[in-house]
Amino acid sequence: LMECLAATFQGGDGTDIPRILEYLEHAESLEINGAEQKLLWEARELLIEESFGIYTLSSPNIPYLAIAALIKNGQIQHADIAEIPIIPTWYTERLYLSDEHGDPVIVDEQTAKKYHPRPFNVKATGTELRLNERGPHMLLMEQLFALIFAGQDAETSVVAAPFAPQRVALERTTGTVLTQYWESLYLAREHSFPLQFPLWVGTDTPDAAALSVEAAAFNTNSTQIEYVHRMVESKYYPSYRTVMGWYGWLMQNNPDIFSAQTMPILVAAIHAHNAYGADIIMRILGDMHRVLGAASYSSLGLGASAKTTEVRANAAEALASLVDRGMFDTALFAKELYWLLNQHHVMAQRIEQTFRDAASISPLAGWRIMQVLEGILPAVGEVNRGGTLVQLLAQLAGEYGVSIEIPEVLRPKMKGSTVLAKNLRALEKLLPHPTELAEKARQHAQNLLDKRLGRDITVKKEERNAN
Repeated sequence: LMECLAATFQGGDGTDIPRILEYLEHAESLEINGAEQKLLWEARELLIEESFGIYTLSSPNIPYLAIAALIKNGQIQHADIAEIPIIPTWYTERLYLSDEHGDPVIVDEQTAKKYHPRPFNVKATGTELRLNERGPHMLLMEQLFALIFAGQDAETSVVAAPFAPQRVALERTTGTVLTQYWESLYLAREHSFPLQFPLWVGTDTPDAAALSVEAAAFNTNSTQIEYVHRMVESKYYPSYRTVMGWYGWLMQNNPDIFSAQTMPILVAAIHAHNAYGADIIMRILGDMHRVLGAASYSSLGLGASAKTTEVRANAAEALASLVDRGMFDTALFAKELYWLLNQHHVMAQRIEQTFRDAASISPLAGWRIMQVLEGILPAVGEVNRGGTLVQLLAQLAGEYGVSIEIPEVLRPKMKGSTVLAKNLRALEKLLPHPTELAEKARQHAQNLLDKRLGRDITVKKEERNAN
């Protein structure tokens, strides 16, 4: 246990959290040595009490994990549990804008620019709103509180297994922080985060406070309200990686819900050098054993446009992993990436770098990346540096001996000396011909198909025998 806790405290990926929670829930006691006690108390001291309130220099899950372990070890007596400080589990919206009648108002972009960076002369009610839509971070905090305050009317129990798959209808849209919540607007501008962002929401808008842990985990509508707050947290809490790892375990049977809830971290990764947890999200999606839907491919597209090479490398590996396991839907990924490019949520040059890395991992990965590039080809003419994507497509098409038809919308852009024009002309000249690389990709795809057919035949035989 202590090895798992130490790894978690030192920036682990959260994969040990389920085992830690299960052990701490069922263990009668915990024997540790002096060095291990010191480690736990150092983590506990990250929770700081001041006259103005309680705060932490880490993600709050770290000190509370330490507190739970110290209770099991007897370092914190049961009589003292009620005195443990509870950090606020909500986000504060300090300025709630209203009109002369006291009704909430929508802040347009012109107003936002006018009063940046401080909202001077903007009428506010003075009301302090507390938002807790029970997203992934808050759900993990609930799990920790359930451990610490067990037997003291704790309402939540520790989740022992990943949630079963559910069919949840999700709709893609563009979210915005230009709402009555001025704090979110201020934070977005303060940290150079976008005012509009990709968003996947369900059809229902339930009251988050009344939901069970499972229902809250599936409540994607929480994401829009907390979007900016989640982006900011991922920028400042290195241990946010543990939150993503734990939530990924919890939702391993529901990749699209996982993607919808964690999308703010990937958007933050596009605009900030630090977006802790973005790498974990990419790894989790790349290792998924469930079929990915549109929301998951949208997340992969965002990760492919991350600011840091590390996250983009994770995205490239995730794409190649899905391809090489026969889990990759080329058409669906192309559709989502097309939309992201069209809405200017992602950057073409970064996508090209990620795709180049992914294509180099295996012959079949290169083939699938080429197909995705062909699918998004109509969009490249209207995005900044779209010519780099055409350049990569021309290179891959040449290596695989494929001819690509130029979409009519791009034909007017074939004239001139731009990177886009030159590469479109080069692409048009390609003629189909056999290549060794294409044969390797074809053989890999055939092996995957044979394996799938073999599994299907085995399942049918087992079903017949059972009947």
